[in-house]
Amino acid sequence: FLADNGCGSDSYGISILSPEGFVVTKNLDKLPVKKVLAALKKKVKESNSVIGHTRQATCGDVNIANAHPFISEDKRITLIHNGVIQDWEKKTEELKKLGHSFSGTTDSEILLHTFEENLKTIKEPTFEEIAETMNKTCNTSSSVNTIIQLLDGTIVAFADFRLYKNVGKGYVLL
Repeated sequence: FLADNGCGSDSYGISILSPEGFVVTKNLDKLPVKKVLAALKKKVKESNSVIGHTRQATCGDVNIANAHPFISEDKRITLIHNGVIQDWEKKTEELKKLGHSFSGTTDSEILLHTFEENLKTIKEPTFEEIAETMNKTCNTSSSVNTIIQLLDGTIVAFADFRLYKNVGKGYVLL
């Protein structure tokens, strides 16, 4: 995100955890990322949990709705993702039948809704339950690198469906 090297130049987004909940900023402008962070400097400094993402569109239109991060319907989770989700159109329809609403038309949003669906029976998930739920969520996808940010400030990173790092609380991950 901070390298600003032209990769993922279709859109960018940042999720900042504030005392009121997540503040998600997305944009299509070609502003250098460092200028974006400078504009959000106060909010970033006041937060104990920040994630950011740049997107190079592989499916779905280039628009704000498809920019990352995505925020869950219950406002407890934000998610960024890099990779390909197999059969994402079919999975979208299955999740819509369960009552999920989609803001965009990209495969990445599937992970958020599937993770939210799989996690909704657990009121205050432990780290182990989060990791197990993400593994369950991703087991039918391919080439997935995902970062999850929870409302308590926890950030967890997964590489190809395996737990990569329990980043913990009090971090900025861009």
